[in-house]
Amino acid sequence: MPRKTGKIPSNKTFLIVVEGKTEQLYFSEIKSIERIPGITIIPKQAKHSSLDSIFKTALDEKNSEVYDSVWCVFDYDTILEKGISEQTKKLKTQVEKCGIYIANSLPSFEIWFLLHYVIPQKYYKDQTALIKELHKYFPEYEKTMYKIYSKLNDLNSTAIKNSYALLERNKQNQDKHTSFCNVYKIFEELKL
Repeated sequence: MPRKTGKIPSNKTFLIVVEGKTEQLYFSEIKSIERIPGITIIPKQAKHSSLDSIFKTALDEKNSEVYDSVWCVFDYDTILEKGISEQTKKLKTQVEKCGIYIANSLPSFEIWFLLHYVIPQKYYKDQTALIKELHKYFPEYEKTMYKIYSKLNDLNSTAIKNSYALLERNKQNQDKHTSFCNVYKIFEELKL
């Protein structure tokens, strides 16, 4: 009897280019805990925490054609504070044209953690105010702590549900300074 031959399904690689240490630790923990069949998660911190550096890193990696999916994860509060330069706008356009995905948050990545418990307030003055709110639900949280994913993993479906509720709330309110979070898109893509 002839031997069956078939194609071995190739492993999909997800590169997640992050802004800071908190995001790096979080996605590294997901990589070590979650064993998603056929998917490899590779978190990579950009050389600098600037948006230009994040976009350039993502573009360089996308051009290497090593990854099936490339994501940029960054805080939107710095853009509101400093504005966005013409060069950064051009880089963002390049990123979007290349099929690189963006998972940004306002004011910061910690809003994703808060979404595991509640729908965030409409406005946070800054990241400090957001973290103060997060401490009500996650008192031991620190920016560079390990095992954040482990502590929040059981609440991922709540975070995704709350992300959609936040999105709906923001559609009704056209104010661009309203808190938001697009990190749920990564989880949906990874089917976590």
